[in-house]
Amino acid sequence: MTTASPHQGMTLRSDPEHIQLWQKLLADRQREHDKAVAQLRDRIAALERELHERPEKVVERWHGAAEIEAAKAEAQRAFRSRQNAWQALCEIRLLHREASDGRCRCGKRYADCPEAQIVGYYPGLAKWEKEQWERYRNYEDHALPDRHPALTNPRWRPD
Repeated sequence: MTTASPHQGMTLRSDPEHIQLWQKLLADRQREHDKAVAQLRDRIAALERELHERPEKVVERWHGAAEIEAAKAEAQRAFRSRQNAWQALCEIRLLHREASDGRCRCGKRYADCPEAQIVGYYPGLAKWEKEQWERYRNYEDHALPDRHPALTNPRWRPD
């Protein structure tokens, strides 16, 4: 078994070496610090130039924001318009759908009801109605028309 020799303290030889190591470490850290400071100064100068040249860019940015807001508003209008169209078609579909006796709910033979035939051209309507019914059942915002039977008859189910 070997044992470590006791610490003998600083010697004349180890003291200068120790100091040199610390001086080298300090010099390395100082170079890193100087490099970081130079990078930050360059970044500050670039930001100051950008700020000085900014008035035109700010106007462009605000102008762009107004255009974006107008586009969003137009998209919302288009969405509401589409929802209104689906609601109207849904109401027509509720009045003109095939009953169990092969007749349209309006009283005509289903095959002879032009409204039922037109509504039949839009298979997406049944999908939309089912999605809205599911939203209604999940207590989410929905777009079912006010007179839709799903709103008054808990047993109503989409086709």
